[in-house]
Amino acid sequence: MAASLSGVFSLQEFTDLGTPLVGGRVYTYTQGTTTHKTAYTDKAGSIAHTYTSDGVGGQYIGLNARGELPAPLYLVAGSYDITLKDSTGATIWTRRADPVDDTDAALRIDLASTSDAAKGDALIGVKRTDIASAADLTLHDWNNAARLNVRQVGVKGDGSTDDAALLNTLGALGVPLYIPYTSTGYKIGSSVTFNCDVFCEGTFNPTSAIGSAVNDYNRFAIILASGGYANKRKFVGIRVAGSVALRAANVSGIRNDCENSYLMGCHVYQLNYGIVARSYSQTYDKCNANQCNTNFDAYARSSSLEVNALTIIGGNYDSPVNRSMYLGDTTWSDAWGGSNYHGSVIQITGGANFDGGEVKIDWCTCVNIDTCYFETSATNYGLVLGSTDNSVRNITVKNCFFKTLRIAIKCLAAVNGIVVGRNFYTGVTHSALYCTSDLYFVEYHAGDATASFTLGKEFHTGFRSLAVASVTFAAITYPAQGIYRGRQTLLEDVGVWYPSGILQSGNTIKTNLASSACRYYTSPTTGKAGTVSGSTFTFTTASDAQYFNGGDAIVTSPAGAVYVRSVDYEAGTMIIDGGTTAAGAATVSQQSAVFFSRTVTYLGAAPSSGTWAKGDIADNANATVGQPKRWLCTVAGTPGTWVSEGNL
Repeated sequence: MAASLSGVFSLQEFTDLGTPLVGGRVYTYTQGTTTHKTAYTDKAGSIAHTYTSDGVGGQYIGLNARGELPAPLYLVAGSYDITLKDSTGATIWTRRADPVDDTDAALRIDLASTSDAAKGDALIGVKRTDIASAADLTLHDWNNAARLNVRQVGVKGDGSTDDAALLNTLGALGVPLYIPYTSTGYKIGSSVTFNCDVFCEGTFNPTSAIGSAVNDYNRFAIILASGGYANKRKFVGIRVAGSVALRAANVSGIRNDCENSYLMGCHVYQLNYGIVARSYSQTYDKCNANQCNTNFDAYARSSSLEVNALTIIGGNYDSPVNRSMYLGDTTWSDAWGGSNYHGSVIQITGGANFDGGEVKIDWCTCVNIDTCYFETSATNYGLVLGSTDNSVRNITVKNCFFKTLRIAIKCLAAVNGIVVGRNFYTGVTHSALYCTSDLYFVEYHAGDATASFTLGKEFHTGFRSLAVASVTFAAITYPAQGIYRGRQTLLEDVGVWYPSGILQSGNTIKTNLASSACRYYTSPTTGKAGTVSGSTFTFTTASDAQYFNGGDAIVTSPAGAVYVRSVDYEAGTMIIDGGTTAAGAATVSQQSAVFFSRTVTYLGAAPSSGTWAKGDIADNANATVGQPKRWLCTVAGTPGTWVSEGNL
């Protein structure tokens, strides 16, 4: 044990007459008692003083002829009472001696304290070569810092040491971590899981040991663990650097299982999956994932782990091998199966960039895409929706930019409720919106376009195998063609006529009487050649498909089909229905609208001049009781034959 030197008395003691206290006695007691407590001659506290019995139960150290102790007086931990007596046993004085006040024993006790905030680690300074002001911080300060610098506790970041194990240990503490920049980055040979906030300026460099099967959800460089909704985890600046080789080895980037989490400025590139969202209430603010097989992916694992309230604000998700983004991805082995929606209330906005790969959305509801950028893809589609009827519902796409694509928005099946607002299209050759529309509500607003829709219709309306009478466009709203939920009212002739469409221009009312179903044209396309096989019409010139649209009334030669179900502008084919057309060479023509026109004018009497058509009406502008309300032309002519419709 350690002992400390007492300084409570002089090195030499004297009598009141000034002579050395020969035969003086020094007693050492436990403080506040007369119980003997041993003092020692050495600092180690291993050699006890020689004590003499006083014959009455006490023990003392005798002073020599000079009034001095025979050896230094070292005291061990705990307070002493030291009493000086003369040779007769008369007390001269008693003083308290406390070794913790005199030597390093006090410091040792203070360092061992776990209850006093001013002691323990609060007394220890931290030497840090990476921070100039290290001398100003204690271990206590460091332990209570807002963020723990991982390099201060052994994480190397030298590019060669595998830091994964220590990072996992730190990530499990729940203490916010700071990962500083190093020029070589942090090598990780296995997944690193963070159950804490992370503020990162460095780069993680995974090895191929992390890779496995393409859809192995355990093979991610960084895993953000579920931490409970209330924790509101924040992950800033996490970077995972890949390569072509790591992407081929199926190493993936960031897997986010943390509900109510916020990721800002995170970046993954050249990996299998870039970022994968697997829980609810997640926000990705200006994150980037580039050159991955799939840059961003999201899916639900169960009913309690849907990717609801997913928000993507800005960021760059360009140049993927396959897809820029896939929401509702059911290909994962632990994905929620069946006809279950994986996410609801999804926002993609703020200039998010999807250049070089399509965005696919499936098994999601209430999706809003606003102010985003889509350009080129391997499929030549910008946005792809659904896999089966109703697997996507209530989606809005507006204020977006689509460039150099065949089809901007491609519905692979019937989407239950889609609104396409005003977007900008350039070099979109076939369609802005390609969908099947006979089941659910569709609203399409014509966009601004340059050099677009040269090989197809801007808005393709597809139908299933229906009776002709069912081709009514009841679910369609298309303001540019004057149609609202299947009812068409025009102020000018747009050349496209829907069932019972009405044009009112000045005093003239023009009504399409051709049919109660199918679409008709003012100037129909006629005589386009092709071949028929079953219900498929293949155009001899593939680009001729551009003139037709799903729901068109047609005439085939040889006679047979009477309407178009859908058109594949890319393949140059269309599906025809409503009758059987013989296999082999054939031609197809659109049908022209058949109009009933009526002029309504206001006169003081039946017309007596001018040329009029049967059915025209002249309202009495000066009608009074007992006079005709209006006159109806019953025989066309100049002025024709007019008959009163009765008096007012």
